[in-house]
Amino acid sequence: MKKKILGVFLAFSMLTLTACGNSGGSSNTSVADNNRAANDNNGADSTPENNTGGNSDTNTEVTKITISTSATTAPFSFTDDDNNVTGYDIDVARAVFERLPQYELEFEVIELHSTRAEVDAGRAQGSANNWNKTAEREEKYFFSDPILDCQYTALFAPDRDISGVGSLDDLAGLSTIVTAGSNVSSVLEDYNEQHSDNPIVINYSDEDFAKMAQDVQDGKYDFVLYPKVQFDIYNNEYHFGLETVDVGADITNSLFNGNPYAYFIISKDNEQLLKDVNAALAEIQLDGTVKAISERYFGEDYSASDWYK
Repeated sequence: MKKKILGVFLAFSMLTLTACGNSGGSSNTSVADNNRAANDNNGADSTPENNTGGNSDTNTEVTKITISTSATTAPFSFTDDDNNVTGYDIDVARAVFERLPQYELEFEVIELHSTRAEVDAGRAQGSANNWNKTAEREEKYFFSDPILDCQYTALFAPDRDISGVGSLDDLAGLSTIVTAGSNVSSVLEDYNEQHSDNPIVINYSDEDFAKMAQDVQDGKYDFVLYPKVQFDIYNNEYHFGLETVDVGADITNSLFNGNPYAYFIISKDNEQLLKDVNAALAEIQLDGTVKAISERYFGEDYSASDWYK
């Protein structure tokens, strides 16, 4: 079951729970109202001077844009204490569409493995879920310009003798746990197709990362690959006893297809939307808006602003 989230005020039930959400009609507020509310909550500057993108003619037809997201991949996309969809990707998307008054932004929360399927079916025009580029994905979707500069780390139980992980070959024969449809699962599945004689043993789970990390720490699996910035946040809260190993360039290139960034996905029949989103992204990257969002969620600047200079 899925529910659509309009702006920041429509509460929703997480999909792992029974259907207990609001059964009444939803309030369909304007994108300007939604963005103003988001900025008030996040402390962002929502003065008219920031709204430089798009056509200011009030008679311009407004096009509704649906962005799919899972709301289960904190801190990129998750639900806050009031069950509002939020996160780094979500706030960057809101900041983008604040500059684009010709569009009305709507988030669709759905299981992670179905987020891209919604784009495929035309029910969503894009997706915001910490997406990395792969050759297969580039055949099906447009990718925005970068929204996040990211790296991965390999996490092992503390009693393992790991001197380094220079390539995926160093992980062959070991077991790991992944979320189906994630960036890591796609890369490891491709590796196993080419190395069927000694594959990486992949186990799939719908559990959040905290449970995955605990399973590695308990010895149930040998390792897990995870974005460094995201692990640091979890580790500050849970204090895992895991050994962190920086992965080599070969793994980084495999995971990111040579592009160590995260992006928005946009359907290939929305080329004008891609151009508009990229124009707005350039504005908010260079004026420090994305940097401020990054520092709020990560404590550091992972904004990818250097790519735009």
